[in-house]
Amino acid sequence: MPTTLTASYLRFFLLLFVLIQRSDASFGQGASYPIKEWVRKLSSKSAPSLSGVWEILPALANKDSATAVNLFNDLESQGNPLNAYFNSRLNLTKAAYFNGIRASARLIENLLDKSINAAYETDDDSLISEVSWQYGSRMYYLSKLELASLHCLNAAEIDERIDRHISVGKYGTLVDILYLRTIQVILSLISLILESH
Repeated sequence: MPTTLTASYLRFFLLLFVLIQRSDASFGQGASYPIKEWVRKLSSKSAPSLSGVWEILPALANKDSATAVNLFNDLESQGNPLNAYFNSRLNLTKAAYFNGIRASARLIENLLDKSINAAYETDDDSLISEVSWQYGSRMYYLSKLELASLHCLNAAEIDERIDRHISVGKYGTLVDILYLRTIQVILSLISLILESH
């Protein structure tokens, strides 16, 4: 009799444990997200360049990485993997989120590579420029000046070509990057000269 009673209690507590775990997972997600609306914004060809990106990031503020990864997985499962706009904006959103929580520079750079490659697939200069500015700025703050200068200069050249106004902040970032990159190159040259003598 005691083993039957113990087995019953064990089953009861196991069931209770499973139910609690399932409810914790659903409560842990907090409010539901407008996945379909965000997929539509991320996928749109006629929307502003970074459509959806600045709507998703505030929703992830102060959320743990597990919640963010679940959201990104939901977006990917609902979005069209062949839509270059969607891929570019989603990967940029991921890079911005992971940059904000100080994830590895390699992860951020890989996501930005995917974002810029997808942007080029769209042949949309406005999107390419915006992603390039984001890529360059994030590399600047990760002290990767070569990549920062490459992408920010590219963005500035595209903006000039399509006659789009470049903000003072973007010019300021570009000036900082080019100044530091120039110092970096000069120091490398001095080092080479000293080594050759």
